[in-house]
Parts: sequence; C-alpha cells; structure tokens
Amino acid sequence: MRLHIDISQVAELTTENHVQLSYVRELVECFEYKQAKKILESTSFMQNMEDMVMPEFHLLKAICYSECGEPQKALHFLQMAMSGTLHITNGPTD
Repeated sequence: MRLHIDISQVAELTTENHVQLSYVRELVECFEYKQAKKILESTSFMQNMEDMVMPEFHLLKAICYSECGEPQKALHFLQMAMSGTLHITNGPTD
C-alpha cells in the first residue's frame, strides 16, 4: 500500500506477453537484432498484446530497427514507446 502498487499490476508481469518479450529482450542483449525483429514483426506475436507491455514492445522494435539500419522506423517506434509510457503513467484521458 505504501508503494501505491496494486497487486494486479505485479501479477500482470508474469503474463504470456511479458514472457515473450523477455525472450526477445535476451536476443537483443545478445545482439541478435534480426532474429528479434523477425519475432516482433510476426502477427502471432502481436495477438492479444496487453497495453501494459506495449511500451517495451515498441522500444524493443525501435532498437531492432535502429541496429538493422532503418532509423526512420526506429524513431517511429521510439515515439510510440514514449507515448505508451506516458499513457500508462498518467492513465487514459477521458
């Protein structure tokens, strides 16, 4: 309660999306950008992607595009990651 963290936020970190992104993050950390990019671009990977993991998804995509020599796409996904983080931090505006 002191940290103002809802237990559902902690529980969400073990979702399938988070597990998949952890694998992609490992690929990026091992400089396997093309393989990580291929996984991130697959439609099956995108299915049922939760809002909470979207900023990380976009950030990983930005890193992969940057390292694969596509700076415009990298910038686009970096902007999406930043806007997604702001959306989650501030909450949706109604």
